[in-house]
Amino acid sequence: MTDRHEDDGQEKEEEGDWEYAKRGIALWLNNQPDEAEEHLHRRTDNLQTMIAYTFISCMNAVISFEMEKIERAQQVLQSVEQRCGGAQNGWFHSVKSIFFGSNDAPKSLAMRLETQIILADTQLCSAILTFLTQDLSGYMKGIWLLKKAWNEYQQTHSELVGIYGRLRARKTTDAVARRPKYGIVQSVSEYLLGNAFSARFFERPPIKIPRSKSTGHSLATSEAQSAANPSRSSVSMRTSQSTDFATASPLPEIDEATVERLMGAVNFGYGLFQLSISLLPPNILRMISFLGFEGNRNTGRSCLEYSRSTDDIRAPLATLALLWYLTIGTQIFASTELSCRDAARDAAAILAQTDNQYGSSSLHLFFRGRVARMRSEIDVALDFFQRAYRVAAQSEMRLLCLHEVGWCHLIRMEYEDATEAFHCLGHATQFSKSFFIYLVAICQGASGKFDDLPILRNELQHHLQSATSKETEIQRFLVGRHTQMPEETTDATFWRYLTYEMLFLWNTLEICSPAILDTIAIDCAKPQETIKEPIEGLAKLILGTCHELRGQHADAINAYRECIEVRQTGSTEFLHIPAFAHVRLALLLMAQGGTQQHEEARSLLRNAQQFKGYDFECRLSVRINAALKQLAA
Repeated sequence: MTDRHEDDGQEKEEEGDWEYAKRGIALWLNNQPDEAEEHLHRRTDNLQTMIAYTFISCMNAVISFEMEKIERAQQVLQSVEQRCGGAQNGWFHSVKSIFFGSNDAPKSLAMRLETQIILADTQLCSAILTFLTQDLSGYMKGIWLLKKAWNEYQQTHSELVGIYGRLRARKTTDAVARRPKYGIVQSVSEYLLGNAFSARFFERPPIKIPRSKSTGHSLATSEAQSAANPSRSSVSMRTSQSTDFATASPLPEIDEATVERLMGAVNFGYGLFQLSISLLPPNILRMISFLGFEGNRNTGRSCLEYSRSTDDIRAPLATLALLWYLTIGTQIFASTELSCRDAARDAAAILAQTDNQYGSSSLHLFFRGRVARMRSEIDVALDFFQRAYRVAAQSEMRLLCLHEVGWCHLIRMEYEDATEAFHCLGHATQFSKSFFIYLVAICQGASGKFDDLPILRNELQHHLQSATSKETEIQRFLVGRHTQMPEETTDATFWRYLTYEMLFLWNTLEICSPAILDTIAIDCAKPQETIKEPIEGLAKLILGTCHELRGQHADAINAYRECIEVRQTGSTEFLHIPAFAHVRLALLLMAQGGTQQHEEARSLLRNAQQFKGYDFECRLSVRINAALKQLAA
């Protein structure tokens, strides 16, 4: 036994730092978080293991959404940034170095490039965690951090392209394509020298000049799509210095394998960067555009797909980022660029490719559950979530699975089972207890159990008043719903309307079975003179959505028009009802085609932009922006 431990120790000593760090991330992904931390703490003297530990801390924070974990991750990020010399990039340090010289020890070319990428990674991750605060000051700080990260990625990417070109130019034979992984079959030389990616990824968008749309692609195929070659005008600034491959300057002291790995590293950061920006609300995007960069989801996906095909420590993290975007991000923002079916197909392809390595991972099982849920296979989804719950080694992961179990029951209108899951979450988590209290209340009311509703209503009020953060979207949503909760009621339909609203706002109505949709439609078609709806126009909005999902487009259009008409002279509160009705009607008309329909759709979308301060305005604004761009194309 002793000899085996000694052999393991020798193997670890011979292992490169980045390989060692990658093994730590693999341990974390395979349900061994304690072993992963212990593994990484054995080498705290190098940046690769430090950034691996940092990524793990950030993932723990994002999964749990607990402020304590977020603050801890921010502290780790700051320490790594200081280690990279992030504090020494200011003007004062630059001037001091000019006059008095620098005391910093010289770094190898590979280490300097790696340090730049790690510095950008810390700034990007810090920006993402800052955006989770969901307040204006958080957005402003996050934008500034994104700008800093973009500068680092741009500089490092350009330098890597130049270095790789010089290494290739001195070879007498062309490079042989590397062994494909995860369906990526193009060689690195094609990627860097023949693809538009090498120059276009970091090109600032020209002002007021129309840009061609990305064609997109499917992860279910095994061949990567080639991008069009960039025009000379679009790349001349970026490539005039970095791609002079025939120059007689000495070869850099770095090998091709290291350059390829670092390209995977920089593409992970930039891909995550692109997706993060593309999902921000339009008012924030306008500020970012003013700073000289923008987000493109297809570009972000392409970068992450390339990164996951490399040997860098970020490859498995690129896979996680893609799975999150495909199974969660596209549903949260109801992406118009990728249908639910296509997103589920692409995610399933990735999961099939990584099954041998991470098949027993709780995260792997969790994402398989999300894919099944997107396909309306609720029984299969519940099985995966329950399996993920059982094998999870972290309480945060178990709570995440329990959350999905509750939603699966809510989607099937199994209110008692949903109540049990949400009740457990409310007691086990510190994040948004008021949110789970509200879910328990509406599920109990929908199932006809009214005895505890006054207690839950008072408990919700108490948590809302004592909440430290009162300006998040969820908090504002819950404050509005609390005002609509009656102190006494014996009408289960009233509470079912509130559960239907939850399904609508969380984009899960489309997952419901046809039988469930028909049941919801029957409830919402009841005369409003006999049934009191919590919010004026809510029943018509849900009814229109059910008709639309059942393919009954004429009935859906009529229901949306009635909803808009009802709210024209109605209350100025809960403006999300007419705003969503305008947008859904516009999207239906756009799908029909025709000049007249497109003109009406454009008018509806412009009218929807006039509503301000309603629930989930940021999310709907993303859809409005995308739809207007589609009409303008």
